[in-house]
Amino acid sequence: MLPGVLTLEGAVATRLCHYELWNVNHSYNGWLASFSRLAQLQPVHTADLRRQTLARWRAFPAYLEGERRNQREGLHRGYSAPKNNVRRRVWDCSPT
Repeated sequence: MLPGVLTLEGAVATRLCHYELWNVNHSYNGWLASFSRLAQLQPVHTADLRRQTLARWRAFPAYLEGERRNQREGLHRGYSAPKNNVRRRVWDCSPT
């Protein structure tokens, strides 16, 4: 079987899990890690690039609000992440 077919089959199968409703992934592909990498990669060496960067970061609270709504909807439908994953996420987001 071709790798692309396996990837497609995996994507279709994963859709049934409604991952967007209970994702509190604390590892490399969670939102915290992704946004941290984005902060390091964004070019800011011109005024226009700095404006674009600030516009993206100003949209961040709305993104988090959408994530919060998804989590609440997931709980309402009976989806939840493992307790230890949630604890790690809370720890990651806590001020030091």
